[in-house]
Amino acid sequence: MSGTSIPEPNEPPPTVDARQGAPRKQWRAGTLVYTPAALVLLFLWLLWGDFAWAMRDRSVGPMASWYLSHLNVSSLLFGLLMTSFPALITLVLAPTISYISDRHRGRIGRRIPFLLITTPLSAAGMIGLGLTPLVSAYVHAAMPGQDGTVVALVSFGVFWAIFEVASIASQAVFGGLDQ
Repeated sequence: MSGTSIPEPNEPPPTVDARQGAPRKQWRAGTLVYTPAALVLLFLWLLWGDFAWAMRDRSVGPMASWYLSHLNVSSLLFGLLMTSFPALITLVLAPTISYISDRHRGRIGRRIPFLLITTPLSAAGMIGLGLTPLVSAYVHAAMPGQDGTVVALVSFGVFWAIFEVASIASQAVFGGLDQ
């Protein structure tokens, strides 16, 4: 036994790289096999997602608050749109999406199909929020009998609902990536 080491119980046996003939480290988690390069890529994607999430948190909420205060909405409507509506959606949608994505088995994984659906919807809602003044001006020109503030609030509400539903659903899925 002299000169040989006993491998650790959780360490997989090294594989041989065909190009260099040197052992290459691999880590396994169930059926997934990770090399050092794959782990670096995974961490970079997770860091990018977290950065994008932080930028969303720091930009959309303050800009939506500014726009609603610019429209001089009541405090009740402001609270309903900015706090109660997202909380209600989170209460219903987050556990449902988490449950479904935890049990989904697909060709591209458990979480990625959900992110491929919710992320573009969230981006579309965010773009719509930015374009709300233009959209509401266009709709108000098409229906001149309507109050401009009401048209702006309805436009904002539609894009806010799309954005909140999609971002809450993607947050529930993104939260499962680190588990």
